[in-house]
Amino acid sequence: MNATGSRPDQPNGTVLTADELSLLRSVQDRLVPGDGQMPPAHATGAAIAVDTYLAERTELRAPILGVLRAISIATAVHDPAHAGFAHLDGDVQDEILHKVEASEPEWFDCLLVQTYTGYYTDP
Repeated sequence: MNATGSRPDQPNGTVLTADELSLLRSVQDRLVPGDGQMPPAHATGAAIAVDTYLAERTELRAPILGVLRAISIATAVHDPAHAGFAHLDGDVQDEILHKVEASEPEWFDCLLVQTYTGYYTDP
């Protein structure tokens, strides 16, 4: 990170990279998939909300970035074509999330809380 708190690979000053935001959106849609009456998380801007929280609350960066890394690593085991988490079957995505939740419960809980906060409180 540079002096402003942004990462050098983020010219717009946000905390998450484009790849991290994409992964976060896909993960959030498994956590809050929508049900016909309520939209899925990606449709509400929950990922951008979490990115904003990371810019404002630096103590959230380690757990959120850590859990996204853990999900990426777990995805690689199930994704020999390297298509990414978003392209995996929903059951496989859920399996990955359950494994990461079991191995990194505090990080996963932080992701869950910030996702719910972004989903339910940001307009």
